[in-house]
Amino acid sequence: PQILVSQPLESFPKHQVVGMAGVLDSGRFRYYLSQKLGEKISEIEPVVIGPHSKDMMCIYRKGDVKGITEAVSETRSAGAKVVSYYKGGSAYFAPAAGAMVMLDKIIGDKKEILPAVAILDGEYGYKDIAFGVPLKLGRGGIEEIIELELSPEERTLLDNSIQGVKASIDYLSGQGKI
Repeated sequence: PQILVSQPLESFPKHQVVGMAGVLDSGRFRYYLSQKLGEKISEIEPVVIGPHSKDMMCIYRKGDVKGITEAVSETRSAGAKVVSYYKGGSAYFAPAAGAMVMLDKIIGDKKEILPAVAILDGEYGYKDIAFGVPLKLGRGGIEEIIELELSPEERTLLDNSIQGVKASIDYLSGQGKI
């Protein structure tokens, strides 16, 4: 299926184009970290950037490495498990909750940071590609794209993840889907 938009996305200012990636995955990652590390879920502040796929980057720099690695693995496979277990039926509720979190930040002009999709304009060294990154959302839409300091290993993961997004776009474009 194709998504029909009354106007091409290019006609909207970049700060008004935002997608949901990372909000749902960050919640899952926070949950799995709390289970693996024995910490209160409210005291864990992880970051998930990149696409809603196996190529997402789950970042948490405190605690037991083994527990973090296990939480990352569970987070990356959680969405597929939910969809296969419930045959897609429950896959509507969590994304709806994520969208509500984002709308709350925008409508309430809260200017809080959460992971979502923005069209990059030089951030992380990339331009004109939609990618999940930490954003400050407020009434104007995207108030700021937050650039995290990444280790060399994290930078390689980010670059690989962006190349995966580009490959998906190229494939869909070649199939006439976009």
